[in-house]
Parts: sequence; structure tokens; C-alpha cells
Amino acid sequence: MACFQNFTLVDVSDGEGRLVHHSCMIIENGRITQLGGDELHQKWDGKASDIVDLQGHFVAPGFLDLQTNGSFGVDYSGPTPSRSKFVSVARKLCRQGVTGYCPTLVSLRSDQYRSILPELVPGGDGGEDAEKTAGLGARNFGVHVEGPYFCRLKKGAHKEENIMNPSGFREFLELTGESDGIAIVTMAPELPRGIDTIVELTERDIVVSMGHTSAGVEDGRRAVQAGATLITHLFNAMNGLHHRKPGLLGLLTGGDEERRPYWSLICDGIHVCKEAVCLAYSAHPKGCVLVTDSMAAMGCDDGELDLGDVKVIVKNNKATVAGTDTLAGAVTMLDECLRIFMSFTGCSLPDAVRCVTVHPARILGRRGDLHVGGNADFVVLDKETHSVLKTYIAGKLVFEEEPNTYLKRKYREDN
Repeated sequence: MACFQNFTLVDVSDGEGRLVHHSCMIIENGRITQLGGDELHQKWDGKASDIVDLQGHFVAPGFLDLQTNGSFGVDYSGPTPSRSKFVSVARKLCRQGVTGYCPTLVSLRSDQYRSILPELVPGGDGGEDAEKTAGLGARNFGVHVEGPYFCRLKKGAHKEENIMNPSGFREFLELTGESDGIAIVTMAPELPRGIDTIVELTERDIVVSMGHTSAGVEDGRRAVQAGATLITHLFNAMNGLHHRKPGLLGLLTGGDEERRPYWSLICDGIHVCKEAVCLAYSAHPKGCVLVTDSMAAMGCDDGELDLGDVKVIVKNNKATVAGTDTLAGAVTMLDECLRIFMSFTGCSLPDAVRCVTVHPARILGRRGDLHVGGNADFVVLDKETHSVLKTYIAGKLVFEEEPNTYLKRKYREDN
């Protein structure tokens, strides 16, 4: 039994979010058994086998990244898939407060999907063995298959010869070889048989996200009616806002808020400007999901790397397709995206944390908050800078920041 005390809880369990000072949390066998305030601290003070004083810092649910193509030198779409290599990356993801993620594959050939997907099976749960669970790093909540059903004009960094039109779930299964480990599929809904494919995927509990698309707002509405619940990296690889043709951005406004799709955002200060971020967030704050869209270079030095079959150049925190100005994923960590998002929008810490916890979790049918009976996956944020100090999975410490490291970091802020 462990007693975590003297922290400010970032409570995102309700619609508003709040900060709860002088909080205390009891953890047993990797799960939260009690959550309260000073009275709980007094009850267990001196009785718990392990007492951790968090010195007034913030405690938030562990972050969830729905779109990460790789990091720390490993590309999930690379030519030599290895489960041990992927677990190694999962451990390093904890450095940014991430305790759950969806490894993301770019548009590939069938033989590539069939070799990679078996190595990316959902995992990160050691059952009642908290030490084993923590040792596996961030939990894999299922693969995000980004493509290959794209509008060719909006393919971005994806290889054009791999782009194709959808033909229903049976053909999708023939392409990928399996679907059990797939959580999300990003596709362009306006393509022939696009709506039929959305219906067939969602009937099998696969989340469909709209992206890499030339879809208009009416195409988007039909996709939402068919079961699509997410827009992939809003503003990027889609039509821009026009006063008579709003594109998918138009789905963020009007009607029943519960029927509006969630929308993911790469808030690294490069992919989307401050004004666009504020515009989207003002329209539909309860749908915002921050993602990294990271590629293998995240956590590495500048240089040339592969993203699937595409050569990418990374320089000054920016990744582009070699020989072009086309953005090719990102290299900014999720905790840094959160801080940039707060600086852009002026939102509160609880509201920002919802965008990396509750909102992405709900897309996958999960809760995303800290609650009694839930997994003890959480992050400790500095009370002044909001940098990640510690990350816990199943109540076990899996990352601890070195003192003053955050002060040495530089991140882009577009004021």
C-alpha cells in the first residue's frame, strides 16, 4: 500500500474541471483504492508501507496520445518491426507524461501491415502484478491506422502509390491481415464507398476519424451520421476554412454539441497558428484532443530519418519531406504541446489536461480521470512551470525528471 499526499489534484471528472488542494491518494495493487483530502492523510499517516510527499505539485491523470508514428529513433511503420523495440519506446513515452497511446501507422502495402500489426498488439497490462505492468511502459490502447484511404491531393507525407479507395471491411481485412488490435482508422469520407466503409468499421468497434481529405461540411455530416467520431489533425491535410465552404471545420459548430465530432490538434506552434487554435477551441472546447503526431525523430537530434517509405528532414523542431516544404509529422512532446496550448488559448490547467486525458479516453470508450477503482496511472506536474516531474504507471514510478532540466528546454510560442 502506498499513500501519496500533499498534492493538488487536477480533477477532470466533471465537465468543468477543478483544482483540489491538499489531496491524498491510496494505491494498492496498481489501483486507486481511496482518494480524498486531509482527513484521508490523517487516517493513513504512519500506517501505509510507503508514504510519498508530493510537495504541493499538481497530480493529473496520465496523458493519452492517440497519434504517434514513432519516437526516440523508432518508426512504427519501419522495415524491421520488433515487439521488444516497441516496448522500449513505450517506456520512453513516459518522459512526457504519457501513460497510454495509440501507435500510428502511415499508408503502407498489405505485406507491411501484415508484418507490423502482430508486433503492435495492444498491451501494457500485467494484471495484478503492478511491477510487471509498470515495466512495460505506456499502455498500448490499440493501433491507429492512418490511411491508406485518402484523397490523393491531401496525402501529405504518405507515399502516393499506397493510397487507395475504400471497399468495405472485408477488403480492409484483406489489406491489413487482422483488425483485433486496431483502434482507429483515419480516412477521407468523400471517397467512393467511404460512407459504407465507415459504417462497417464502426459496427466492429473501430473508431473512424476523418482526415487527409477534401471533404466538405456535408460530406462530414454524412460521415458523422454513419459513425465517424473524430477529425484527424484539424487544419492539416484538409481544405481550409472558406466563408461559403467551411469544410470539416464547420462540424465544430451548431446543433447538438454531443453530436459534434472530437477533433485532434497538433499544437506544436508550427502546424497550426495561435489564431486558428483559438478559433477551433472557442467553437468546440469539449471536443479538443491534443496529439503529437510524432515521428521517429522526436527525442532525437536534427537529421534525416525515415517515415515509412518517405525520407524526412528534421531541423529546428520541424519535420519536412526531404526536398519539399511539406510537413511530415512532428517532433514536439505532448507535455510541451499542452503548455503551448495553454499559452495560445489562455485556458486553465484542468481544461488543458482534459484535452490529453478525458477527451481522448472517451473516444476509445474509457474514462481518463483519476477515480477509486481505476488504474493508478498519473503524472506529477511542477506547480509553477507545469513541466513533467514524475510519471507513475500502476502506482509505480516510471520516470523522474532531473532537477532544473525543464528550465533548459526551449519551445516555440507564437504570440
